[in-house]
Amino acid sequence: MAVKRLSFPILLAAGIFFAGTLLRGAEAGIEFTGYVRDDKGISFALIGVASGNSKWVTIGQIFEDCTVRSFDDVAMALSVTKSGTEFQLPLVRAKIKQVDSEPPPELKKRVLNNLRLLSVAFDYYCLENGVSRATYADLVNPKRKLKEIIPADGEDYRTIVFTVETKSLQVTTNRGYVISYQRQ
Repeated sequence: MAVKRLSFPILLAAGIFFAGTLLRGAEAGIEFTGYVRDDKGISFALIGVASGNSKWVTIGQIFEDCTVRSFDDVAMALSVTKSGTEFQLPLVRAKIKQVDSEPPPELKKRVLNNLRLLSVAFDYYCLENGVSRATYADLVNPKRKLKEIIPADGEDYRTIVFTVETKSLQVTTNRGYVISYQRQ
């Protein structure tokens, strides 16, 4: 098999284009750090470069003034717009890590207990207030029966949507474990 060598001007142009793409992503002020695809669709993990805030979002959602537009599976890049300008965010590969399929038993037990507490608090909140939807802040605060939830591995329970139709509560830990609790 013959290997075709590229001339220096072509390599230089490719390098400038690639560097330009990375700079454009950096100008957006956010990084694309991961994604997960499940039966509900695809979600993307983003982190604010300056703020350090992170969030899981889907196509069409906004994070730090950037609207998620599309995802290119082949290039592993996320397209976002900010102030009318489109940016390509390549997946930050250095942060990809393999995790075991099952979390350690103690971690799973703690997360499941937190999810169970939130489920019970949600049921109580619905009965008490005659509603069918709630936020994490509705359920967990110093004025409620559930004063606080202590994450076992950095999981963010504020991303859970609490509705009477929701049959499964799910979070992702910092180590990448996805843990679900089936509501009764």
